[in-house]
Amino acid sequence: MLRLAGSMVLILAAVTAAAAMDVQTEPPPTAGDLDKSGREFLDLLVQGRFSEAAARFDETMKSALPRPKLEATWEAVLARLVSFRGGAGSGPGRAR
Repeated sequence: MLRLAGSMVLILAAVTAAAAMDVQTEPPPTAGDLDKSGREFLDLLVQGRFSEAAARFDETMKSALPRPKLEATWEAVLARLVSFRGGAGSGPGRAR
């Protein structure tokens, strides 16, 4: 189940990264581009670098998920994972 949750977070990160790209002026991203961008975004969340993560958003995403809400959502995801695992996490912003 933890693996599934991790996969869901990667998918969320990839979708968010894709939404942040200006697809009107650039060719469509490849699966490799999305994977790399999603992993970079997830790394920012894990490191607690929410301002940098939110800076990747386009205006629609910035409006829907501003930095404070992004941080709160990430912390809620971690809290659910910790409760599922039945123990404490490995530190703030850490999914490991």
